[in-house]
Amino acid sequence: MRRTSVCLLLRTSTALLVLSAFTIATAISASTAPAFQPVGESVTIYAGDCSTPQTVFNPGDTVCVQAANFPLAPDAGYRYRRIAWVSPSREIIEERELKSDPDYDRIAIPASGSTGTWYVTTLNIESGRYADAKFVVRKDRAVTADLSIYKDGPSSVYAGQRVEFALSIYNPGPDTAEGIEFTTEVPSNMTFVALKQASGPLFECKTPARGQTGRIYCSTKGMRLDESARLYAYYVVDSEVREGTVCSATTNVTSYTEELNKEDNFTKTETTVVLENPPILEEPPPEDGE
Repeated sequence: MRRTSVCLLLRTSTALLVLSAFTIATAISASTAPAFQPVGESVTIYAGDCSTPQTVFNPGDTVCVQAANFPLAPDAGYRYRRIAWVSPSREIIEERELKSDPDYDRIAIPASGSTGTWYVTTLNIESGRYADAKFVVRKDRAVTADLSIYKDGPSSVYAGQRVEFALSIYNPGPDTAEGIEFTTEVPSNMTFVALKQASGPLFECKTPARGQTGRIYCSTKGMRLDESARLYAYYVVDSEVREGTVCSATTNVTSYTEELNKEDNFTKTETTVVLENPPILEEPPPEDGE
């Protein structure tokens, strides 16, 4: 029987959000995709007076959040929503039930280790995310950005197959990220085919020759607040790759602007070679009396 090898993508990244209390079903991240949000249900960020809209704060400030238009009645199939404050390190700092509509909550931003993009989200009883908002904590009068980069590919690929990986870069601010550069490796046991940009500010890139290995280098002048970019890299998996071989690659992004949170500036993908059609074991013979 002929066996064909495939590469099964096992993605590991600092962007995976392992939260201290529980894992939010729909991971919060600095992605370009909009959050799922039912009609009317909302989270709004205010200054400490709970009336002045504000999204940029300094360490030590008080932040107020309003959650509104969420289901309350248990007999309608819902329990009270919970509200969670998620720090730039993707840990839940505070969480409590919402008991009125609208309801308000406040926290004082820690004086240290708090710079970066924060998220406030409402959760249902299964910890599924419903509505969320974000705010940025920055050093007073400092020009800062919070770049992130992710590289996603298929869950499995066949040996010799052409595969596609999506590269997503995002800047939630609070300022423009100047002089952006990113590099990404051609995964081991693969060769380069092509690179295409789908959206965002134009990146100038240097790539390996078709059929070669190496690194992709790209740069752009800058990305404004809430600006994102997406590129697609195409590779071919080596035809002779063996079962158990690991295809791995690293990707990172930098800029001249002070970075608020470096944890999501780096991502690593690992792909393990497995069999497409593992042998089917015959059922054991029946025992006497069956």
